[in-house]
Amino acid sequence: MKLLDDKGATDSFVAQLKNQAKSVPSTIKLADRPLLEIANNGKKYGILNDYQFNVASQKVQLEAQDDSTLTYSSNGKEKEVDLMKGQTVDLGTMPAGLYTIPATKSLDGTSYKGELVVDTTQSPETQENFQVGYIKVTLNGDDSLDNGETIIKVNDQQIEFDENKEQYGPFILEHELNVSAEGEVNGENFKTTSKLLTKDDFKNSMAEVHLQFNEDEISNYIAEENSTAEPKVVVIKEKETVEVDRDDDEIFISTPEEARAAALRFSGGSFNTGSNEVRTPVANATGWGFGIFDANGNPIKSFDIHHDGYVIEYDEDGSEVASGYVY
Repeated sequence: MKLLDDKGATDSFVAQLKNQAKSVPSTIKLADRPLLEIANNGKKYGILNDYQFNVASQKVQLEAQDDSTLTYSSNGKEKEVDLMKGQTVDLGTMPAGLYTIPATKSLDGTSYKGELVVDTTQSPETQENFQVGYIKVTLNGDDSLDNGETIIKVNDQQIEFDENKEQYGPFILEHELNVSAEGEVNGENFKTTSKLLTKDDFKNSMAEVHLQFNEDEISNYIAEENSTAEPKVVVIKEKETVEVDRDDDEIFISTPEEARAAALRFSGGSFNTGSNEVRTPVANATGWGFGIFDANGNPIKSFDIHHDGYVIEYDEDGSEVASGYVY
């Protein structure tokens, strides 16, 4: 009766009992699951119906959360079951009721004490209740981080992040778990906010955590790194092109041919001259200069090429339209 009281089903049970006794054999149910079976064994004392009442029994099952060994008691006997994650195993047959069964789980060489919770009036599925759990981690804002440099931190434990890993653990749930993540961009460290987990956050030994990196902070760092990176220039030596660190005191463009080649590279590989005349570069105060003229001798565009590889392009009126180093 305590089970019925706990479920608030006493009145429903009494009503079913009165009704089902009129047509036996029959079964009284609780939440659509068998609770009590009624049978008629004939007459007692020749005039009274001899009813037999049996508490309904059901098979109970457990879906394994990990690869481990489970030890528990059933019908007064100790049983041991080897579990494989995702596999469903039968734990035996139990009369209808609510059970809390002491159990021990051996996992990775460590034993954890806990219990199995079975409520056959609700479901044949058994729930594990051990002081151990797993964490499923989802990272957001980590697209720009260096590959292979991201770690998950659970209290003082550091674990390499693997986006294909379904879960991390096991972790003992006797204390709170502080979960966060860290990653790097070119050696610069970035951290997520942390998430504090208690055992109440674990449902059937599993808790899900979403951790967010500050994408603006990462983007700003990358932009600053790119803006302060030492520029490169192209040194043109006949048919050879070499990329080197730029030094303003060193002269790279030293011949008319090199000056014209630098301007051509700056223009994307073509002057688009058609029948126009590309004149030979001549030396000036900063390096070299030359122009492109139409058939009537009118300028179309011109270039100044500094000794250090800096190119300035002008339009037909002599106004600057573009400039920069030859990269």
